[in-house]
Amino acid sequence: MFLQAETDFGMKMLRQTSINETCVVSPVSVILALATIHIGAKGQTKSQISRAISTGATDTEIVKYYSHLSEEIVQHRKGTATTIANGFFMDKKFAVRKSYGSALIKRFTTKVRSFQFKGNYTLSEKIDSYVSRKTYGRIKHIHTPRNLNDALSLLVSAASFASKWEYSFVKTLNTRGIFYSRVSSERKVEYMNVVKENRYYTETENMQVLSLRYSDTSYALNIFLPREKFALETLRASLTGSVIQATLSQLKSTYMTISIPKMRIKTELKLKTVLRALGVSELFSDHCDLSGITKTSAFKISHAAHKAIIEIGEGGTTEKDYGNYYKPVIETEPTYAPTTFIADHPFLFVLTKDNNPLFIGQYV
Repeated sequence: MFLQAETDFGMKMLRQTSINETCVVSPVSVILALATIHIGAKGQTKSQISRAISTGATDTEIVKYYSHLSEEIVQHRKGTATTIANGFFMDKKFAVRKSYGSALIKRFTTKVRSFQFKGNYTLSEKIDSYVSRKTYGRIKHIHTPRNLNDALSLLVSAASFASKWEYSFVKTLNTRGIFYSRVSSERKVEYMNVVKENRYYTETENMQVLSLRYSDTSYALNIFLPREKFALETLRASLTGSVIQATLSQLKSTYMTISIPKMRIKTELKLKTVLRALGVSELFSDHCDLSGITKTSAFKISHAAHKAIIEIGEGGTTEKDYGNYYKPVIETEPTYAPTTFIADHPFLFVLTKDNNPLFIGQYV
């Protein structure tokens, strides 16, 4: 009910970006931000959010599921840390209902932050400070309008991730090679390599799928590589939440040789535009009903921003310390040739926690 909806949401977000640009978004981060608004939304505003972040779930089920997911994600286990900075900022002229404030603290351990918007030209700096603090300095800035004099409220969503691999790459095996971005465009990149080891893998007629697990093995980086060199657009259009989740359930330990590029991806989106395209439009219109948040009827979300950062290296994701190298134990090396996975052309990736799509992106 929820995994498919979350993954569909993430793919729809990704499709709002250019097919020719490397990018990353955090579906779960944005969904959790919407879930906090959902608690106080009414009418069509609430219905639109419900349809976007779930498939036929009741309001009670939505709150229960996403509050539990929020708790799970912030748990730092085995050196794995997901940092999410979701903030709902309101002009202090609006009084927040006590029932809403209590529900936010109880369900999502967060609160509405009230500031004077008019004439407050340091508000952007305060928001940056909040985001930086919540992400332990990994995200220091998120774009918000400098002039918020006419704004009523602001929603920000930022996410980063850090973890070591279950089995790290060996830096001395790295190579420089060509990455084929487009038919008429190629460049040299640094590839990380694995030779004749077991990793999780599956394949279909149109794609190969590699899953690299982290030290907390409930997390994994899943790479969806089109078999055809320049078929990312076709793959991106065809991958639905149900297809992705079904594919992840087919992964099996496989004897492999792997080559993938090192990556550092940072993306910032005008979330208001993206959410409107995903069917969440009432939230930003004059018909918005957030009467469960404040008694004022003329209230809506004025601006929304999203930022995600991910870095894939030998040690893991956003990890500079390569640590010790542990090779998977293969009791008897197979006599057959390993399956090859060479990511030298555009691909899509999904970083998951128990198959929840923390990040979805593309490398072009």
